[in-house]
Amino acid sequence: QGLKNPIRFQGQYHDHETGLHYNRYRYYDPRAGRFISKDPISYAGGLNLYAYAPNPVEWVDPLGLARIPKSVKTKVALENQEVFGVETCEKCLTSVVPGQKSQRGVTPPSNERQFDHIHPDSLGGDNNEKNTQILCRRCNRNLSDSLKPNYKILNRLPYSLP
Repeated sequence: QGLKNPIRFQGQYHDHETGLHYNRYRYYDPRAGRFISKDPISYAGGLNLYAYAPNPVEWVDPLGLARIPKSVKTKVALENQEVFGVETCEKCLTSVVPGQKSQRGVTPPSNERQFDHIHPDSLGGDNNEKNTQILCRRCNRNLSDSLKPNYKILNRLPYSLP
C-alpha cells in the first residue's frame, strides 16, 4: 500500500475519514476545488468567501512575510517623516535607522527600521501604505506575526494626520 502522508499542498492536513484537507481555520474540499465554509477574515480575503488562492504555486505566504513593495515603503517613510520630523518607530516613538544588509555574526541595532504589516499578510492584510507602519527592530520582533494595534493611529493622536 505504500506510505501514507497526511500533509498536503501548502501545509494542509488530509483528514482520511472525510477526504477533506484541514487548513488551520477551515476545511478545503479538493474534489470541489473550494472551501466548505466562509473565509474567517470575510471580504478582506477577496470577494469569493469560499475560493482557494487563484494560483497556489505563486500565492505562497504561510508566515505573512510577503515583501512590501518599494513604492509603498517610500510613501510610508515620507509620511512618517512628515509627522515626526525623522523616521520614528510608530510604537515606542524611538528614532530609527535604515536597515542594513545582514552579515553573519553581526546583530542589527535594536532601532533598525523595519516595515511592518499592521494586519498580517497571512491573515489577509494588504501590502499597501494603509496597512504598513514603521517599527524598530525590537518592537517588530516582539510582536512577530500577530494581530497588532495600528500604532500609526494610536501614537499620532497629538499630531495632525496627513
